[in-house]
Amino acid sequence: MSQRKSKDPCKAAACKIQTCLREHSYDEVKCYDVIEDMRQCCLKWHKVSLCCSGIQLDRDYKAEKETILRERATAPMPTDPRRPLRVPKRNWVQRNPRLFSNLLTGTALLIFFSKPLYDAFIAEPEPGALPPREIRSVRIGPK
Repeated sequence: MSQRKSKDPCKAAACKIQTCLREHSYDEVKCYDVIEDMRQCCLKWHKVSLCCSGIQLDRDYKAEKETILRERATAPMPTDPRRPLRVPKRNWVQRNPRLFSNLLTGTALLIFFSKPLYDAFIAEPEPGALPPREIRSVRIGPK
C-alpha cells in the first residue's frame, strides 16, 4: 500500500515552536531560536511543506530577537517587583457610587415631599383640628 501524501519535513520544527511557546508563556523572544530553525527548514522545503505557509522567509528573527532584548535591557525596572501597585486615591463618591446615588435620590424625594413632613411635625395645628396626640388616642371601631 502506497502513501498518498508524504510526511511533512518541517512538522517537527512546527511542533517544537508550539512546545517552546507553551513552556515560556507565549513569549516569542525566548523561542526565536526555534522559530529560526523553522525558517531554515522552510527555506529548504517551502514548496513541499504545508507548515511553511505562514512563515515569512525574508524575515530575520535573530536580528529581531537582539533588538527586543536590547530594548528590554534598557527599559527601567521597578525597584521591588514584590511591592504592590500604587492605586490613585479616589474620593468617597467614586468608591461608593450606588450608595451616593441612593442618598441623592432619597434626599431629593424628601425635599420634594417636604410639605407633608412639615405639616405633620413642625407646623402649628389649624384651629379646630385635633392635636397630633389626640389623633393617636382616638380608637376606631367598637369599644
